[in-house]
Amino acid sequence: MSRGHTPAAVPRHLVLAVCGLLLLAACSARQARSPAEATTRGLHTALDVIPPGKRPSSPVFDLYFRALEEDVRLRNSFGVATDLTNLAELYERRSEAETALALYQKSLEISSESSDQMGRARALSGMGAVHSRQGDYRRALDYHQRAFEVTQHIGEVPYRSAILRG
Repeated sequence: MSRGHTPAAVPRHLVLAVCGLLLLAACSARQARSPAEATTRGLHTALDVIPPGKRPSSPVFDLYFRALEEDVRLRNSFGVATDLTNLAELYERRSEAETALALYQKSLEISSESSDQMGRARALSGMGAVHSRQGDYRRALDYHQRAFEVTQHIGEVPYRSAILRG
């Protein structure tokens, strides 16, 4: 790698835009994992969490919402839950806690319905992070504990240690 082009020198918005493009490309190639996973219950309501007129005007958000719409169209519950969690993280960075919590909650519901344990852990951990930033440490601890228990159950050591770090 040449000087001046270290990962720290790359602007954050470009990294997020590239990640969004990769997510959209991966999303286009994905299909629902099984007929049982391809339930439509809850998937179409995922788009209702943030109606089109209320979405931020940003290339990164546009890519994430397009990925969400594509996963809903494909009835890919794993992808929808992942897209919702990714969007929640973006809203959290914008200090829009209520929107982030609504997205994490919807992701948690879909992950639970499709037995996506890692998705459940990510949503629970995200909800804990939002509550922690709001100063509601009791609720934050509850969500982080639940996420930790899920990761213990599935044996996801790297994510479990990340939860412990907060």
